[in-house]
Amino acid sequence: MTLTPLGGGREIGANSYLLSLDGKNILIDAGRHPVKEGYESLPEIDSINDLDVIMISHSHYDHLSSLPYISQRWPNAPILMTQENKGLALRILQNSVEVMKKKNAKDGVEPILYSHGEVNELKRRIFPMEYFQRYSIDNEVDVALYPAGHVMGAASIFLEHKGKRILYSGDISLSQ
Repeated sequence: MTLTPLGGGREIGANSYLLSLDGKNILIDAGRHPVKEGYESLPEIDSINDLDVIMISHSHYDHLSSLPYISQRWPNAPILMTQENKGLALRILQNSVEVMKKKNAKDGVEPILYSHGEVNELKRRIFPMEYFQRYSIDNEVDVALYPAGHVMGAASIFLEHKGKRILYSGDISLSQ
């Protein structure tokens, strides 16, 4: 079991982690850095050969906004998140396209990393999960989502493989 920070490991932004479990590669979160622009805002994904699954903890820019870009590179990797997260994520990503277009039109510096069509394509690739339900990834990795309380639909991600467990909290809120 190896957990590799691809972004956000030592700072806020571009939160993305690669969890490798005996040949299974699971991407946890797919954010962009809030201060950097264009390709520099993306997590460092060039070293990844294959992705089996993408999981999103919640729909904030620093955990979500590179999802369309990354999912183009691995079009067969299913995307798992809560139903609430799905609806919010799609709206936020559509808005991100508009922001990139406006910045590009203004100064030509910000490349448009993905389109409205590529965001719409995510609708068929996102598989909503219910809190507290255990799911199996290829009968090898069990996964469950637990409420994180941070924003609507936010989830801590629990994974179990061959008796080893990992809990990725994402951002959490302990208040009611």
